[in-house]
Amino acid sequence: MQMPHGRLIGTGPEDWVVSVGNALGAIERQEVEKVVLSRMVSAVFNAPVPPHLVLAGLARAEPGSHTFLVDSFIGSSPELLCSLRRGIARSISLAGSASLAEGTANRLDSRKMTLEHALAADSVDDALAPFCSSLTRSPSTVATYGAIRHLSTTFQGVARPGTRVTDLLGALHPTAAVAGTPTKAALELIRELERHSRGRYAGPVGWVDARGDGAFAVAIRSAEVSGPRAVLRAGVGVVADSDPDAELAESRSKLAALLGALVSP
Repeated sequence: MQMPHGRLIGTGPEDWVVSVGNALGAIERQEVEKVVLSRMVSAVFNAPVPPHLVLAGLARAEPGSHTFLVDSFIGSSPELLCSLRRGIARSISLAGSASLAEGTANRLDSRKMTLEHALAADSVDDALAPFCSSLTRSPSTVATYGAIRHLSTTFQGVARPGTRVTDLLGALHPTAAVAGTPTKAALELIRELERHSRGRYAGPVGWVDARGDGAFAVAIRSAEVSGPRAVLRAGVGVVADSDPDAELAESRSKLAALLGALVSP
């Protein structure tokens, strides 16, 4: 399947850089500490998008990720929002990311990346703690999914009796990895700065059984498809040391990974 020239539209580079600059202004005014902005691109192909082939391509390209297809919503998410199985609760916080092509080792050690990740991990810690009699938090490590590396922190705890995975889901969503810090102010800023609906992007996607066990991923690295059209979204975390051009490059890397699966399923 080939995509004709001139049929890729969405949030242009100039508008994106302006939005990131406006977010940095809000951070400087201490309205928020972090905000996650999403960028939307719409692609029109010369034939209907075959979801099952795209799904198979994503599974090959993103080993270890949570690959999903729900109605016309398709993606491969590296981020486990929460799981509960036989009384053990888990969550993986991913924030702070860069493409392998950028020589990411130094970037992921930067103050910007560590702050972005710490805020996301802290939000998970705070949300899970009331539901667990004990909770462990791993040191942050670097996890690679496809062509992108992320700072990653894993949480595991013993759930209190009567806890269901939907309890964890309600407490966690949205984490600072998809919204920001503090949550309410970040969501208000997102509504102001983003000129598109997120649709199902960044929402929970997963399953729950009759016992209340289940698992949910964060629906990033995703697209909504309809016939020959696909709407892709990618997000970046903006904090005090963010650079608008670097955030633009990060959004391009994340969009390219999914676009590649759509072009060559």
